[in-house]
This record gives sequence, structure tokens and C-alpha cells, in this order.
Amino acid sequence: MKSCVCILAWHTNPGLYETLVGIPGLDLYILSHRRELELPTDLQAQLNGHILFEPNLGYDWGGYQQFLEKEIYKQYSVIFFAHDDIVILDNDIFNACVELIDSTRGNCIVGNSRQSNKRDWPLTHIHSYAHSKWKPPSWDFCHDVVRGSFFATSSAALTSLGRFEILWDRHGFFGVGAGNWSLRATCGKFQYYLGEDAFRYLNDTDQASPYLIELYRGQSKKKPHHVSIIWRMRYKLMVELSRLLMVNYMNANSISRKKRLDTLMEKIFAYL
Repeated sequence: MKSCVCILAWHTNPGLYETLVGIPGLDLYILSHRRELELPTDLQAQLNGHILFEPNLGYDWGGYQQFLEKEIYKQYSVIFFAHDDIVILDNDIFNACVELIDSTRGNCIVGNSRQSNKRDWPLTHIHSYAHSKWKPPSWDFCHDVVRGSFFATSSAALTSLGRFEILWDRHGFFGVGAGNWSLRATCGKFQYYLGEDAFRYLNDTDQASPYLIELYRGQSKKKPHHVSIIWRMRYKLMVELSRLLMVNYMNANSISRKKRLDTLMEKIFAYL
């Protein structure tokens, strides 16, 4: 079976798409949160039926989940996910990822670069799992993460995972920071189901490998994201509420209490 790549289009980088279209054995799909895609006419013709439009309800990881829900990935053995503000230095990155995935019989997720050595996310960011149907099994559960800029995994792994754990920000309550909640919860779920060796990396340097450079919103360096005071207060309030609920959930000494708290969190995030 062939591989496919789902590119989340925002900056609309025709050069990247043209590179990907020319790679043998790799089918390109573009998922855009904007209806207006400034693509050359001939490229649009090549991608007939492979350009998908979805509302921006869950940012980058939400876009990937929207792609999964179409079940296109089931036609392929390996699936790549990437932003369109990446710089490919070596097209062999796709073969390198496939080799790593094959070496684990499909039971891994490959990132371009290791974001950090931090793994105790439930202990320090327990609020990030309040929206998730999957919850960390214990306070000492540790897991790795990959940035949404670029990662790959197998169709079999995606099928066993079921779905990514997305914080759907339907009314713009959280802003782009919601993407980090989705990232941590989804990566924790990957670790839990695929095992301790679930994560592999092409390089240990953040944002870069010999194959690919990851950018921040089209820039080589992360720029401050300016938000209003009202948004900051609202976001902090939601973080504290989520943290409080998750602390109670993690410390609950009965299954019935965990279920009640889980139901409460599900209702809160369904409303938001």
C-alpha cells in the first residue's frame, strides 16, 4: 500500500505542494481551514478531489482529526501529517519515517524533532486532559510528545487509537493555545496504547532535523502571540477549572466518582 500526507493549509505554500506531488508512492491531501486557496491552476487540477475544506474548530490537531474522520487514511499503510510552513531539506524523510515505523511493526509515531525531554505532563499540565475521553491512568504516567508541524504513523496505529483527543474550540473561547491541550492528550493516548517505545524522532534538536525544518506560523522563530487581557483572564479561569476537575478525578477513590466527574467534564467541553 502507498503512503499519504495530510497537509494543513494556512500559509498556502505552492512550492511545498509541488514538491510533495512529485514524490513517488506518496499521495497528497490538503485540508484547509480557509476556502480561498491560492494554488496554481495546474496544481489544483492534479489535486482534484484531494483538497478538503473544514471549519477551524480545533486548530491543527483538530484539522488532522477532521481528515481522519473521512477515513481516507485506511487506504494507506503510513500517514504523514504536517503544517504547510515546513521546509523540506531532503525528500528521503518519508523513507526514513517508513523504515522507523516498519521497524516497530507500525506501533510508533515518528516526529521530525524532539521538542523536549520533559515527559511528566500529567503531573505538571493535568488540565490538558480535562476535555479528553482518554485520561492518564495515574499521576506518575509519563509520555513523550510530537509537535503538530510534522509527524507520521501507521494506519494500523491510527485504527487502534480510534481518534485524536481534540479540544474543540467551537466559539473561539480558548484560541490557538487549545492546540497544546489536544497535543498532550493525544500523545498521552498514543503512549498508553502503543507502549513505552511509541515515540521515535529523526533528530534531538527542537524544530530541525537533517531532513526538515519546522517553522512557527511561517517564521523561523517563535513570535509573541498578543491577546487581550479579557482573553487571558478567561483562559486562565478555564485552566484552573480544568485543573481542579482533573485533580479530583485523578484522586477519586471510586470508579463511580470518576465516571461522574468524567461526565461533568464532557458536558462542559461539549457546551464550549
